[in-house]
Amino acid sequence: MTAKKKTPKKTGEALTREALAVINKNLANIEAEERKAAASAKGEAAADGPTPTPPTVAKGRKGKPAAATKPTTAKNAPKANVAKKGRAPKEPKPKRLSALDAAAQVLAASKEPMNTKVLIAEMEKKGLWKSPGGKTPHATLYAAVTREIGAKKRKARFVKTERGLFTFNPKAGK
Repeated sequence: MTAKKKTPKKTGEALTREALAVINKNLANIEAEERKAAASAKGEAAADGPTPTPPTVAKGRKGKPAAATKPTTAKNAPKANVAKKGRAPKEPKPKRLSALDAAAQVLAASKEPMNTKVLIAEMEKKGLWKSPGGKTPHATLYAAVTREIGAKKRKARFVKTERGLFTFNPKAGK
């Protein structure tokens, strides 16, 4: 049995140098094609093909040329982001209300504390927010509400009145 030879992994810096070498080579090929096109437009004889560029040696790797790539041509050039003719640009969709924002609206309208299961039911009933199919949206909402209370302290939109019950904080954002 022969053991496979492991190739050393390239670091980010080596990959960056290699990518820059490929980019410079492609730019040189593009410039040569442009010169060729300009010369043929003027009626001058142009040299056959793009001027070859010598292979670049990546720093830190003695004697190994950078990876060769195909020169950029009209066929393999990246396509520009051009709007299709005859189509109007799409209007952006209105931003949906988050579960936290909907819960804050429901609690602001309510006068009594609510738990998250009741909040979810009220948000769906009022059409403010609907679960995208999760099994425990009430648990997710509970975690989000307690996280906001922990992060914003007195400026949070919610106040925990007792275990599992929340009310709206009228002093929120002040």
